[in-house]
Amino acid sequence: MLLPRVIFVLAILVILRLTTRKSSKDAREPPVAPSRIPFIGHLLGMFTYQGAYFKSLTVLYPSWPIFTLEILSVKIYVVSSPDLAQSLLCNTKALSFHPFHIAFTNRVLGARQEIKDIVAQNGGDNRYNNDLHNDMYAALALGPDIHETNSRVVNSLAQFFNVICTSEQPRHLFAWMKNAFTLSTAESFYGAQNPFADNPDFVNSVWDFEEGLPTLFLGIFPRITARKAWTARKNIAPAFADYYDKGLDQHANAFIKGRAKCGRVEGFTNDDLGTFEITVLFASLTNTVPNAFCMLTHMLSDPTLTSEICEEVQRVATRTTINGIDHVSLDITAFNTKCPILISTFQETVRTCINATPVRVVTEDMMLKDKYLLKKGAIIQVSGGSMHESPKFWGDDVATFNPYRHLKTKELTKEQRKAQSQGLMPFGGGKHLCPGRHLAFVEIVSFVAMFVYGFEVRMKNGSGLVRPPPSKKQPLGENSKKPKFDLEVLIRRKEEFRGAVFGLVVDSSVDAKTVSSL
Repeated sequence: MLLPRVIFVLAILVILRLTTRKSSKDAREPPVAPSRIPFIGHLLGMFTYQGAYFKSLTVLYPSWPIFTLEILSVKIYVVSSPDLAQSLLCNTKALSFHPFHIAFTNRVLGARQEIKDIVAQNGGDNRYNNDLHNDMYAALALGPDIHETNSRVVNSLAQFFNVICTSEQPRHLFAWMKNAFTLSTAESFYGAQNPFADNPDFVNSVWDFEEGLPTLFLGIFPRITARKAWTARKNIAPAFADYYDKGLDQHANAFIKGRAKCGRVEGFTNDDLGTFEITVLFASLTNTVPNAFCMLTHMLSDPTLTSEICEEVQRVATRTTINGIDHVSLDITAFNTKCPILISTFQETVRTCINATPVRVVTEDMMLKDKYLLKKGAIIQVSGGSMHESPKFWGDDVATFNPYRHLKTKELTKEQRKAQSQGLMPFGGGKHLCPGRHLAFVEIVSFVAMFVYGFEVRMKNGSGLVRPPPSKKQPLGENSKKPKFDLEVLIRRKEEFRGAVFGLVVDSSVDAKTVSSL
C-alpha cells in the first residue's frame, strides 16, 4: 500500500498544479528545505517515511515554524507552529479546502457527471457545498440534535456489552470494536432500518474502502487495481439508494436528513444520495475506532489507572431494579466534572494517536503574520503530529503515554499551559474543524468507561495484562495510528453485574458543554 499512497499524493499535486498558476520563488516566502535529489527528493522521502516524513523534517529544522518543500513544480508550505497553523486554518479568504473536495468527488465516488459539476461549480464555493457545510455543522454542534445522536450511538454500543456474560468469551479486540462501532454508527445515523442491519458484511466493506482509497483515487482500472474498495462502493451505494427509495431516511438523525435535503435541492436522485453515503461512515469511523482502541489498551495495561477510572465511573453510575432486572446507567453528562482522569486519558490518547495533517490550497497571494509570503497555487500542509510530539510543548517525556498529563491540577506555568493548549489540535481548525469531534468524544469515552467499569479482560494466550500493540507505519493522508496486529483476548462480565443491563444517560436538559472536553 505504500506506493499507491505516494502516487495518490503525487496525483493530487499534479491535479492542483493543473488548476493553479506556476509561481516563482520570492525571498519573502518560507525558507526552502533542501533535497539531496532535486525535484523528487521529498517525494522519495514521503515514500520512505510515509506519514512521519513531515515530522522528521520539523525535527531537522526546529527553528523554522514554516518551511517550503519543492516537488516538481509544486510548492508545499509545511507548518509546525500552532500559532501559525491556527491563523492559517481560520483564513477562508486566501486558503481553500475545495480543490481536495472536488478531486475526491470526481475520482473516488463514482458520481455521474452532473453531480460532479454541481460540486465543482464556482471552484467549490457554491450553494450546495455551503448549505451542506452549514447543515452538517449545525446538526453536529453542541445542542439538541447532537444529544439525540449521542443517545442513539452510545446505547447501541451498550448492546454489544449486554450480550457478554460472566463466563469468558474470546474476541479479536480491534475487529470486535470495528464491528461494534460501525453497526452502532450506522444505526444512530440512519435509524434501525439501515442497510448495515440487513448486510453485516458491509462492516468490512467500509474498512476495505478506506484501505483501498489511494488506489481508487488513481482511477487506473479501479475494478482490478482497487478491487476491494471498488466492490465496497459498488455494493453499498445501491443499498443506500434503496434505503432512500423506501423513505427510511425519515428515521435518520438531523445530520443525514440535512445532507439529503441539500442534495435534493440540487436535483440529486436517490441513486445520487446513495453514492455519497459510504464516505459518511468512512469519515465517522476511521479515526474513532483506532483512538478508542488506543485508549482502552493503554488503560488495561495499567491496573492502577484502571482502578482509578473505575472509581471515577462509579460516581456517575446508578443502579436500579425494574421488573426484577438490574439496570446500570452511566451519566455521560457528568464525565467532565466527575471523571478528570478519564478525560485526561482521552486527551492523551488523541495526542499520541492522531497525526493530524490539515491541508489547504493558497488561492491568492497572502502575507502570513506580516512575515511570510504565501504564493497562490501552493499547498499548505499543517504537521499536527510534530506539535503532538514536540518536547517544547509537552516536556522531555513527550514519547511516554502519560494519562495524567492533562489534569488541570497539574502545576504548569501560564505559558506552558498556553503552549499545550495550542499544541493539541487533533481535529484540525478553522472553518473545517472536524464537525464530528463532540460525537467522537462521547463515543470513545462512553465505550471505554463502560468496558473497564463492568468487564474484565485478559490475553487469550495467558500472557497476563493487555498491552497496546505497536502501531503500523502511518501512511500518508491517514490521521490516526492503527495497531500493527490485533489482540486475542478473553472478556467476561464482572460477577457483581451478573444479569444487569447496561445503558448510558444523555440528559438534554444539561448544558451541552458538560458532555465534551473539546
